[in-house]
Amino acid sequence: MIRYALTCDKGHAFESWFQNSAAYDTQVKRRLVSCPMCDSTKIEKTIMAPRVSGAKKRGDAPAPQTSTEPPPAPAAAPETRAPAPSVPPAAAPGRRRIPARASGNVYRAVTD
Repeated sequence: MIRYALTCDKGHAFESWFQNSAAYDTQVKRRLVSCPMCDSTKIEKTIMAPRVSGAKKRGDAPAPQTSTEPPPAPAAAPETRAPAPSVPPAAAPGRRRIPARASGNVYRAVTD
């Protein structure tokens, strides 16, 4: 199977899969391939980067390190913060509760 990036004569870009390049040529010639947006059958292949997965060569492996220095110490753990207070901000004096546009029991505070 091969995937081609295609465009129609109106500039719409899309992709399609074919069994092989000969199948693509036959289907386009018989006008069996059409643009999914405008149904145009004037289709052309566009430039597409090949998807190649290669194996690493043995010579490409990094050389082992021969340093006699000890490895660096791990970084200090980040400080943890205390959890936020569980009192909603709308409970503060001078504020009223207005339901937010979220589901659940979520409120936003609005000052008068």
